[in-house]
Amino acid sequence: MREGKPLIIGIDPGTTTGIAVFDLDGKLLLIKSGKNLAKSGISRIVSDAGNPIIVSSDIKPTPRAVQNVATIFSARIIEPGETFSRKEKHETARGYMKLHGRVWANRHERDALVSGIYAWKQVRQIVDRMNSRLRKARVTDSSVRHRIMVEVLLGKNSIDSAIKRHA
Repeated sequence: MREGKPLIIGIDPGTTTGIAVFDLDGKLLLIKSGKNLAKSGISRIVSDAGNPIIVSSDIKPTPRAVQNVATIFSARIIEPGETFSRKEKHETARGYMKLHGRVWANRHERDALVSGIYAWKQVRQIVDRMNSRLRKARVTDSSVRHRIMVEVLLGKNSIDSAIKRHA
C-alpha cells in the first residue's frame, strides 16, 4: 500500500487535461490543466500531493484515460450514474465558487473540479463515520489513520476491522 495522504482526484481527460486534487475532508489541494498530458505526467502531478485512492470523471462510462490513471495507483473509480449535463456542471461549479471563489482557469479545470466534488460527496458519509470511530479509538497517528481510511475506502476491510488491525 502506498504511503501518503489519501486523495480524491477529478480528471477531465482530452487534448487539454484538467486535474483537481482533494483530500478526504473535501479540501481542494491542487487544480491544474495541461495540453497533451500523458499518464506519466498526470501521475507525477497527483503523486506529488499524496496517495490517490479515488479517481473520478464527469462522464459515464469512465474514459479509458481515467481508468488508466486509476490503475496506476490501484485506485477506486467513482463513476456518475450518467454523464453530467452542462447545467449540472455549471450549478456545481457555481455552488463551489460561492463558498471558495473561482479556482479554475478553464472548462477542463472546472470539469475536473466537478468530478472531484462528486466523488467526495459519494464517500463523505463513510469518511465522517471513520473519523468518528478513529476519535473514539484514540487513533491520532496520521499515517495509521491514512492506512485505515485507504483500506476501508478501497473495500478491503470494515472500519472496525481496519482499526483493530492497525491501531
